[in-house]
Amino acid sequence: MAAAPTSKRNAERAATLFGAAHKLREELGSPLPPFERDEYQMEMQKVQTALGEDEFVRLSTHGRGMTLDEAAAYARQREPLSAARQPNRLPEGIRN
Repeated sequence: MAAAPTSKRNAERAATLFGAAHKLREELGSPLPPFERDEYQMEMQKVQTALGEDEFVRLSTHGRGMTLDEAAAYARQREPLSAARQPNRLPEGIRN
């Protein structure tokens, strides 16, 4: 569910989504398939290392508290690109 974080913000989102996914699997009675467990554990460890254990626990606990709709909406959110990274956007004050 969560890929290796490339920034602190990505790690925070990943930790939250790990918690939400864990809760959903518990509610559905659908544990991770054995062939996914090693990769899942490795990715989770990367996120935990990036954030520290206390922050990882705090964020994953927050994710576990989300409803399915809240978790889905959170997963779909995208951070806006900075002005410098937005395609076809001129700096403020410059017109086409």
